[in-house]
Amino acid sequence: MSEKCILDPERDCLGLMKARELEKDVNELRKQNSSSHERIFDRLGELEKQEGIQVVQYEHILEKLDQLAGDVKELKAKPGKRWESIIEKVIGLLAAAVVGYVLAQIGLQ
Repeated sequence: MSEKCILDPERDCLGLMKARELEKDVNELRKQNSSSHERIFDRLGELEKQEGIQVVQYEHILEKLDQLAGDVKELKAKPGKRWESIIEKVIGLLAAAVVGYVLAQIGLQ
């Protein structure tokens, strides 16, 4: 392609020079964009890995919370069980005392 102006062949074609400058700028921008995109995709990959780790950690936390909830229920139930055990023993002793009293009244010792 001629580097001379179509309208005035004695002058250089300014449009052609400007087009070449723009082409050079576009190529540089493509290289920069490619590099930027590569960094962005690397960062996205790293974020996805971290997200996976966080999901696993979250699942472990939920498991621990479930275990703690079971432990709390068990601890809450212990005083009630103890109280029931004491009441059973008191009722047994009262029943034995009543039977002993009745037997004593009948004359059996």
